[in-house]
Amino acid sequence: MDTAGATVVDWPHKTECCGASFSITDPSIILDLTDSILAMAQPPGGLHRHACPLCQLNLDMRQKDIAAKRGHRYDLPVFYFTQLLGLAMGCSDSELSLGKPVRRPPSRCCGQRARGRAPDSLPRCGS
Repeated sequence: MDTAGATVVDWPHKTECCGASFSITDPSIILDLTDSILAMAQPPGGLHRHACPLCQLNLDMRQKDIAAKRGHRYDLPVFYFTQLLGLAMGCSDSELSLGKPVRRPPSRCCGQRARGRAPDSLPRCGS
């Protein structure tokens, strides 16, 4: 992510599991785990990047449930790491499926200012 021009912040929950394996047997465990992860990932102006597609899905999708059941409102954009690399390479929102599955990231994360800011060593989207 550093090579793509992102500022990476080290934080204590970077390797915490969202508990996706409990999604059928006990979804409340997922709410506990995702609530804890999102609470630690709350820097002003921040976003959350994941290398696990199930964590990306749960941390994005479960924010509404956490707000309704626990009163914790995050509205934190959650990306799969390849989406951020694609932004740095100039890919379009539709090419990167931004806004899916649940929330569209704010323009400050994905607007024209963020596009194509990767070092020349990275290829550009479509090249």
